[in-house]
Amino acid sequence: MTCGDGFYIISGESLATTQVITCNYTTELWDVESDGGSKEWDKCLEKADPQTILLSSNMSLTGASICPTVASLDSAFKLWLGEQEDDAYACYTAGTCTMGSESSCNNASDSKINYAFKINQTQATSTDLMTAFGTKLAADATAGNIALAITTADKKRATTTYTAESATTETTVTCASGSQSIDGSCVSCAKGYYEKSGVCTMCPLASYSDATGSSQCTQCDAGKSTLQTGSDKSSDCKVTCSVPDLDDGTSNPTEGTTVSTSTAITISCSSGYDTGYNNHSQYKCEEEYGCFKKCTLPELISTDQSYSDSLAAGTAISYGRSVTVSCLGLEDEMKCFGASLSSPTCSPAISVTGTEDIRSGSPAVLFCKITVISSSVDITWHDAQDNEIFTSSSFVITDTEFIGFSRSSSVAVSGSYVESDASFKCKAGSLSEDVKVDVFDISSNGASVQSGTPATLTCTVTGATQQLPIDWRSSTGSSITLEGGFMLSEGTFSSGKQVSTLVIDEAKETQSFICRVKGSDGIPHDLAVELTTEGGGGGSGAIVGVVVGLLAVTALAVAFAVYWFRDKLFQSKTKSSTESASSENRPGLSSSIQIPSEEEKKITITKMNKIKIRTSGTT
Repeated sequence: MTCGDGFYIISGESLATTQVITCNYTTELWDVESDGGSKEWDKCLEKADPQTILLSSNMSLTGASICPTVASLDSAFKLWLGEQEDDAYACYTAGTCTMGSESSCNNASDSKINYAFKINQTQATSTDLMTAFGTKLAADATAGNIALAITTADKKRATTTYTAESATTETTVTCASGSQSIDGSCVSCAKGYYEKSGVCTMCPLASYSDATGSSQCTQCDAGKSTLQTGSDKSSDCKVTCSVPDLDDGTSNPTEGTTVSTSTAITISCSSGYDTGYNNHSQYKCEEEYGCFKKCTLPELISTDQSYSDSLAAGTAISYGRSVTVSCLGLEDEMKCFGASLSSPTCSPAISVTGTEDIRSGSPAVLFCKITVISSSVDITWHDAQDNEIFTSSSFVITDTEFIGFSRSSSVAVSGSYVESDASFKCKAGSLSEDVKVDVFDISSNGASVQSGTPATLTCTVTGATQQLPIDWRSSTGSSITLEGGFMLSEGTFSSGKQVSTLVIDEAKETQSFICRVKGSDGIPHDLAVELTTEGGGGGSGAIVGVVVGLLAVTALAVAFAVYWFRDKLFQSKTKSSTESASSENRPGLSSSIQIPSEEEKKITITKMNKIKIRTSGTT
């Protein structure tokens, strides 16, 4: 590779215009590469003007062994330089070079002194000019062309001539900020570099330099970094990550390397480990990965068991992989998480609970429980035709969590669906169990009887699976007791039928009763039973009718008795113990008479137009 005009390659301690690289066919690497990857060509750097050039010289002079004053030596040398017409000294005569103030003189033996001085070039700096200056100065010293006449300052005013016999020169270049001094020249730092302490240095990670002659690098935005040092553009700043540490394996790039999030990381795991299910060998840095311990499938404990994918016991499976174990039609899932796997059991069971003895049209709740070894086994519900049922207006299905090797499910069946006995199925894998809903109906027979006569009411329960409690109550819901003239019978249960009776000793009035039946769900179900009476409307009405009839008969008897008693009293002078009369007391006669009837009734006449009748203690 050859640089263009004015550009150079830093080759060691000097500048070069050409770089040669060689391919090693054994290692298949260029000689500028390393095992970690390729290396870019060296940068072609542009030459830059120095900031200052310093020519240091040490001249040996003969003529005396004692140094004159340094000031006199500097004056004599400046005078000599000003007389020179050679182009090599033109910078001094043009005023772009000046004598420094660091001159010195050392006494030497054999009538010699050593004179050291410096020439600074600060304007129109040119390394070539200063090099020519030094070369010409050394040649003139060797040729004896430099003679410095110095007159002493004492009264003698003696003049001594010092002649140069040799001179050494050295050019030192001071480069401007953003450049580097190489072999007496300055070169600007290339893109991707910056000047640090006079040396061009690659921009560190997370920074870049997109211009030549930079004295500092630009930092990437927060959260971004470059993937390597020496980045020369802002687009090199990327979202990066550091290759994480890897237990039980190795990675390429190696752990801790800063790479782009999209960089492919190649993983190699130790024996007995892999990167997980599917065992990928490459991941992006931003992805989670690692080497995980494999699991070995344990021995099966039953011939009814088998592993999925025709896997055999003893097979090593990747971390995170699931394997299905079939057992009597049910499937269990085993998953590898790095620990030893236990032999799967094979003892599934299913149990159900139906609903017995609920009234037709009442809601029902059915339960199903399976005992398995895996939470992946599901419970489904089916109707009598084996159609799967789902949550709807007629059904509400509720599943419980997998707890203690068991899972439960329930289904609430609406009352509109349960008008008669219904059958359902609970299924889990190959297991199936029937679940039934048994319902009963209630019917009644009322009675219509003559008032005052006995009556019998019946309440019939059909379709129950057992004898159910039956309770008779008044229309207001209060309990009926035997002391009130009632006789109760729950009846016996036979062939799904149960008849209860309520016997009333004397039906006195029309009224309603309630037959209350409790199902196995504990919910009371009421049915109204009617009693109708005829002939006056009942017991108390009958008594009133009898009394009214008796009053009619009594009215006539009383009229006759009053007049009869009055005549007798006027005619008799004796008084009966049960009768009394006087001429003064006629309007208020009192007496007792006997009126034939079913009961003996005592009638007291207190006034002619009022009668009190006492019967059974009631006035």
